[in-house]
Amino acid sequence: MHKLNILITILIFLAFNSVASQEPNVPEKYKKYFVKYSTEKSIYSEKIAPLFGGAKTGRSFALVAGISDYKFGELPPAKVDIESITSYLLNEEHFDEVVVLTEEDVNYTNLKFFLQSYFKSRVQDYPQSRFLFAYSGHGNLDGRDGYIVEKNASSLSDLSNSISVDILRNLIEKVMDKAHHTLVLLNACHAGSFLNYSHGEKQYIPRKRGAHAITAGGTSEKTYSIAKVGNGSVFFELFLDGVRGAADTVPQKGDGIVTFRELFQYIHSNTILITDAQIPREGDLRPSDDTSEGSFFFIDSDVDIKEPTVLSRLVNAIGFGGQPELKYFLSEPKTLVQGDSATLKWESDHSESCSFTDSDQIFEPEDERTIYPTINSSYTLVCTDGVEKVRSTLDVIVIGRPNIGEFYSSPSSIEDGGRAELIWNSDNTQLCTIDNGIGPVSSSGRISVAPKASTTYTIYCSTQNKEISAGTLVRVLPAKKPVSIRSFEVSDTSIKSGQSTTLRWRTSNAEYCELEDGEDFSTKEVNVNSSERITPSSDSEYSLTCYGADGSEETDYANIYVENNRIPENSGFPSGYGMKICGCWGYNPPAYAPEPRCQSGTVRINMCPGFCQGGGSPYAYVCS
Repeated sequence: MHKLNILITILIFLAFNSVASQEPNVPEKYKKYFVKYSTEKSIYSEKIAPLFGGAKTGRSFALVAGISDYKFGELPPAKVDIESITSYLLNEEHFDEVVVLTEEDVNYTNLKFFLQSYFKSRVQDYPQSRFLFAYSGHGNLDGRDGYIVEKNASSLSDLSNSISVDILRNLIEKVMDKAHHTLVLLNACHAGSFLNYSHGEKQYIPRKRGAHAITAGGTSEKTYSIAKVGNGSVFFELFLDGVRGAADTVPQKGDGIVTFRELFQYIHSNTILITDAQIPREGDLRPSDDTSEGSFFFIDSDVDIKEPTVLSRLVNAIGFGGQPELKYFLSEPKTLVQGDSATLKWESDHSESCSFTDSDQIFEPEDERTIYPTINSSYTLVCTDGVEKVRSTLDVIVIGRPNIGEFYSSPSSIEDGGRAELIWNSDNTQLCTIDNGIGPVSSSGRISVAPKASTTYTIYCSTQNKEISAGTLVRVLPAKKPVSIRSFEVSDTSIKSGQSTTLRWRTSNAEYCELEDGEDFSTKEVNVNSSERITPSSDSEYSLTCYGADGSEETDYANIYVENNRIPENSGFPSGYGMKICGCWGYNPPAYAPEPRCQSGTVRINMCPGFCQGGGSPYAYVCS
């Protein structure tokens, strides 16, 4: 039944040939409360505390308090509880320092000294230490406020001789803030008022820090002692049974370690079987924004150890709950655009820490890491409980950033009713769309459009939720109409030598016009709607050629006769004499025309080689 106890004692004896003996460094009046003060290294500090991540400095501290002889009556089970708990801590769990307060010594002054001063300092000096507080005695309730009743109270309702559980909790928090593990055990009526909150079935990793409390009953419940269970209280009788092996149920046949969760479930379920008058409660003592991740535990003294190597197995089992395992390991996103970041996320059960093979940084078992890969990369996550490891490798894909090389329209301007072509190309894109009713398109291509008005088209290309865009404007201009010379007139078609006359013209849709002189055949640009004063010295034919924006052109003619230049009949130029050189003088010229300077009085058309820009062939006039 106590082979583990014997083995631990032997190990300590062999490890240390001499045991230092000295008194605690406290005022003389407090020394009497120490039932154990030892500087020797216990199995906890030697074998277990180092696994919490520090040096071999962790120690086990306990404050046991109880009152059995009250002014208004005795409470024998409380005395049994105090003696049994003290014996267990000294002889089976081998605590390094144990302070016991009984009867009138359970008062605010002593509690304040040991909790706010002494043990707070001790756990601060020895990192990875654990602290246990156990109380058995009367409790009372005033509204929702709970109290521990002191020895000198005249009755259970004597609040002037009671200690508020709020004050007690504040004092214990001084130690809890420094200790690695804290466990508070309260056997008193209405002890549930001590608790803050519970996390239900949350599993704790003992390597992590934690602080919890187990109370014998709820806020409005009384607690009991039942003879068939034992001479002590039901609560502490079940506690002692549990830590001695009865609560060691996970895995099925136990692993030699009694966790806080196993212990509470054992006390809770068995109390309900024994009595329906009290229901044990548990709670997390740490603040809600920094809850416990670890918990107190006990070495199961009922384990049948046949060889010393079993102790190492028990110590290694502090990982609790089995081998480290990964619940998930993923990247968000798994495929990312070059230059962007991704977040690696994971959660590991039964692990103390996690790390990556490409980094020295240490992470929590449930954590995340931001990465900035520039190429396809693999990340290997390793999670460990300090002994066993689990690893997993994740591939992260990196693709190029999306790019729109060009997006333009050809032509950039069209006439109303015309069409343009949108042309584009892009790189590293998975999806492209063009607005204004076009929709999805390929990553590169061209498409014809016929907007009714000037329109800006925008192309959107994306990959991995990374979207880029580009725009181009197609201008729609009014449709161009062909040029038209509405009139080309001369004010006087026949003048005498030395006189002047006026050419007038009106056009439509002309961008510019050119006027050709009928005498020297020179041309000049003129306004599209204008007039010109002329003084020809001989008969002349003037031409007006106008050009439209659509590329069209039109020519018209005006003839002027000068009287004194007329040659008498049967005199003048002979037949075949050239009267008008080759040129593009207009469409559909007459085959014959009057010409008084010719002996015949007429000229005939004479076709010339070549082509005219507006169509047709050049021609000349010669005397008939």
